[in-house]
Amino acid sequence: MNTLILVLALIQGSASVDGTVVRLGTNEPLSETQILLTRVGGTLRDSRTTTSGRNGEFRFSDLAPGSYRLFFEHEGYVRAEYGQRSLGKTGVPLEVAAGKNASGLAVTLSPTSTIIGRVTSPQNDPVANATVEALRPSYRDGKRTLRAVQSTQTNDLGEYRLFGLTPGSYFLSVTPAPSPFIQGGTVSIPSGNGMAGGSLQNILATGAPIDPRALDKGFDRTVYAPGTTDPGVATAIDLRPGATYRAPELQTARTRSVAVRGTITDGVTGQPPANFIVSLIPENSDANSQTRRTSFPARSPFEITGVLPGTYGLVATNGTSQRLASFPITVGTEDLEGVKVVLMPTFGIQGRVVFAGKVKESPQALIRARGSRSGAAGGIAELAKDGTFTIGAVGAGEYRLEILDLPSTLYIRSARLGDSDLLNGAVRIEGPTTDAIEVTLDDANAALDAQILNREGRPSPAATVVLVPDTPRRQRFELYRTATSDADGRVTLTGIAPGSYKLFAWQDVETGAWQNADFMRNYEDRGRPIGISNSDNTKISVIVTVIDIGEVR
Repeated sequence: MNTLILVLALIQGSASVDGTVVRLGTNEPLSETQILLTRVGGTLRDSRTTTSGRNGEFRFSDLAPGSYRLFFEHEGYVRAEYGQRSLGKTGVPLEVAAGKNASGLAVTLSPTSTIIGRVTSPQNDPVANATVEALRPSYRDGKRTLRAVQSTQTNDLGEYRLFGLTPGSYFLSVTPAPSPFIQGGTVSIPSGNGMAGGSLQNILATGAPIDPRALDKGFDRTVYAPGTTDPGVATAIDLRPGATYRAPELQTARTRSVAVRGTITDGVTGQPPANFIVSLIPENSDANSQTRRTSFPARSPFEITGVLPGTYGLVATNGTSQRLASFPITVGTEDLEGVKVVLMPTFGIQGRVVFAGKVKESPQALIRARGSRSGAAGGIAELAKDGTFTIGAVGAGEYRLEILDLPSTLYIRSARLGDSDLLNGAVRIEGPTTDAIEVTLDDANAALDAQILNREGRPSPAATVVLVPDTPRRQRFELYRTATSDADGRVTLTGIAPGSYKLFAWQDVETGAWQNADFMRNYEDRGRPIGISNSDNTKISVIVTVIDIGEVR
């Protein structure tokens, strides 16, 4: 009798989820769609799978109460999640209550898109084995770059096809296969996925042929649609669902590169080091500004070929972390001669962490002295249990201090090296110092509840909600807080440090775009000012209207 009562109770408490899957913009059902249901906070055993029927229907029965996520996959269509507001973005959990069924869910899948085209040389000959990439904007530490989401190679006719793309906005680029080049008496020739080297002296002695491209000092640059080598002025392609877009013909561009030559000495001995390597690291990060370096081990004087005009950080080392040189150089349209590099001993900087809040035990975190420009040589250290650390292998340069893997319940209240602020600006360090870094950590107890509404005043689920620090602290990336609104448009942000902020909500935004000054300039007046006090357990509730990414005032 007791067993029967228990079974009846379980049946009354279980629930089901059902719905249909159709093609975007139509009522066409999609059969054979693979559907995965997972329980938030559950185990692998809580996951269920099924396949949609001939009319696109699906059903999950005997579900325990809780929050669930639903994922849908079908060949030729974009992977989707229930509740997502735009393609490729996160959806919202489905709340299943005891004894209540979630019926009639309507899920639409978008067909993928395709880009086709052709690549030719300036003489209109087809270019084979060139790499063609579909790119999308990406943000890291406030800088915008173009990130490849799919790539392919051209065939012998110079043709390419990029398929299975999520509909949306893309940039397109083409990079020819690497050319042979000569550097330091070695001829480097493309081989497989790398380069094979041979002695120039031996090749000349045997009379073997040399590829003319190794002699013209040319460099095959990456070209962006519609036909520019500058990614900043590239034109985006808008791919519609299921469309096949024929891109304008892309033509390769070969330009003259230059060489950088110089000498290198050990600052302690005054003699050329036995082994060393010199690298040129570009200040910008587009595909046409590649890191160039000497082979290792190299000999003084050194030579780096295939360098394009621009600003670089020069970094030289003796192959260990004991000797280092780092400084910026500008390369013009002619060979740069007479660069003098002096390797100096690296040094360590000691420091300690003190706690102003309730937590007194050092977290498992890493302390990093981060260079303020490309090529600046920093160092990293593990935080000891007693709160001390030593950052080793530091060279002269400008640095800011960062703590990696810091728990969200703590924030950096201050970080100083002597009288200098390491937290809100870069500090110039010329050499060994007797000053120690002192870092103060405090509790980040504040929380913020927000209700996200659309322009009609209704809840806006699956919105990206971001708490952005005030302008003087915008480079403090650890202060940002992000979350996604739930099915009711609600969101909670926790672990907030004291200070002034603005709260933003976007319906569709690239991750990290809010750390980019140019992007934020378009939406600055749409943020809601928020002030977080130093008091413990501060909790604020606000209402914010979601921003459509196309809205620019």
